[in-house]
Amino acid sequence: MKEIIFWMAVTVLLSVIEAVTANLVTVWFAVGAFGAVIAAAAGATASIQVAVFVLLSAVSLALTRPIMKKVTKKTGEATNADKAIGEICMVTEDIDNDLSVGAVSCLGKIWSAKTADGTAVKKNEKVRVTEIKGAKLIVEPIKAEVTE
Repeated sequence: MKEIIFWMAVTVLLSVIEAVTANLVTVWFAVGAFGAVIAAAAGATASIQVAVFVLLSAVSLALTRPIMKKVTKKTGEATNADKAIGEICMVTEDIDNDLSVGAVSCLGKIWSAKTADGTAVKKNEKVRVTEIKGAKLIVEPIKAEVTE
């Protein structure tokens, strides 16, 4: 009887943890613990109960985890802003990360901008977009080519 109560408590605890976190971490172990409750009620030894717990947990994990990963997959939504990465843009307002100012004209739109390395860039200079963070373009100055 003590074993049944133990496995029921484990099942309830794991189910509560799953309900609170909703991270799909303990649900498989709750299934295994419930199987162990049934094994204990059938009069199985403690080692068989543990084996049922481990086996059912592993099987339920193996069968449902790939499906659940697909269902709960978090995908970033692509936007047209991604087209700006790699583009060469014109600075329309001096870029100074320390003052949190700066803007560039890129793909026909004015964007807030800052440099990745903190370099200040003057108005009318050209920069290349390296990434987008929020609504701000991260840019790098384009070095003037030296011709001999």
